[in-house]
Amino acid sequence: MELGDTDIFLCCIIGFPILILCILGLYLNVIQPFVETREYIKREINRSDGREYYYWKRELRNLYIEHIPILGWFIRRFKR
Repeated sequence: MELGDTDIFLCCIIGFPILILCILGLYLNVIQPFVETREYIKREINRSDGREYYYWKRELRNLYIEHIPILGWFIRRFKR
């Protein structure tokens, strides 16, 4: 079975919007909340001192471990 030019064109017309929607969904559900949370924690780190500073540093490390699996693996392995 061979695909004709119109079949390939239709696949591209249907596939391109689906790809764009998947990328948009990934950004809105994963990347944007991660970046917003990281910025908030970094603001709190700059504002705090003493024990509170170490609390926010731990929260930032936990955020990285939770959202970036490979980075989390390295942190758990080498920061014991």
